[in-house]
Amino acid sequence: MALAHGLDTWWPREFSWSGGSLVGIAMEPWLNGHCYEVGPGGFRCDWGRVITWDPPMRVRFSWQIGADRTPLPDSRQATEVDIGCSPDMEGGTFVKLVHEGFEVHGSHGDDYREAMRSAWVRALADLAASVEGTPWR
Repeated sequence: MALAHGLDTWWPREFSWSGGSLVGIAMEPWLNGHCYEVGPGGFRCDWGRVITWDPPMRVRFSWQIGADRTPLPDSRQATEVDIGCSPDMEGGTFVKLVHEGFEVHGSHGDDYREAMRSAWVRALADLAASVEGTPWR
């Protein structure tokens, strides 16, 4: 599943905590695996956990990043991202992404949801460009 195994090849650097100094970003490909990034000097920042691992059909993970882009160590503040993939009738892949649970951010939840909607559009476009011409698997 290019979405998880190749996260480092398509995730927009400016959407990371480390920004332009991002060394790497990854998702451990198993249930309860960590989602993390590595910044300068090898500093590792965990930002989520894999909740569902069913490649190539589905991955669901917690999103423990606040509206101000800082990591949230308390999992009760996490939103969740659910991404499902299936072959479409034209030989491509249909991707459905649902990012939900923004009410945990209180009065900032609606603004955060809208910001993430724009961010996901960009990130998914970068994912599509990175796998263009790759058969569904």
